[in-house]
Amino acid sequence: MLKKQTTIIWDWNGTLIDDLHICLESINAMLKRRHLPLLSSSVYRQIFDFPVINYYLKLGFDLEKESFDHVSVEFHDEYLKRLNTGELHKHALYILNYFQTKGIPQNILSALRHDLLIDSVQALNVTSYFKNIAGNKDLKGHSKTEFGLNLLKKLTYNPEHTYLIGDTTHDAEVAHAMGIKCILVADGHQSKERLLATKMPVVNNLKELPALF
Repeated sequence: MLKKQTTIIWDWNGTLIDDLHICLESINAMLKRRHLPLLSSSVYRQIFDFPVINYYLKLGFDLEKESFDHVSVEFHDEYLKRLNTGELHKHALYILNYFQTKGIPQNILSALRHDLLIDSVQALNVTSYFKNIAGNKDLKGHSKTEFGLNLLKKLTYNPEHTYLIGDTTHDAEVAHAMGIKCILVADGHQSKERLLATKMPVVNNLKELPALF
């Protein structure tokens, strides 16, 4: 059975939860305070990246005058103010039920701090779909590779049939480091053009995923 078993590892933000507007409103509130140019959604999707410290530098934050720790906390304060306006992507319940009906185990691997991730998943009433939920240890948006590798230690999986499904080029990088497959969804935090450049399979939305299985 192990040879045939498919395992899914989901990214959360932007992939299952539609929180692009939350991130955009949060970062624009911070940019406004610093008298820096505000972002449109299209520009945001072109420049958002991991590790997020590089993204802040692109936006014009002076991290010599203020600490990255302070900026990280400020962003998450803004994000949490708006988190209750976040909803699942249109086809999220459809695809979660699709994999669950097929007996395919599902997990979450997110750059969001672990306690905030748990709260977010619980608030949208989808906790029961996941065997494991793994979030970051802090607010700094570091690479997910380290705790992705830790997550794999908890799973019985076949690398050839284990898929990280995400919405950023970083998800492709993490999947490569974990030695597993990757599928990217183009209605999250990065543009389709950037995702296609990874040479990984890219779908327009979650409803298109079953065709790849």
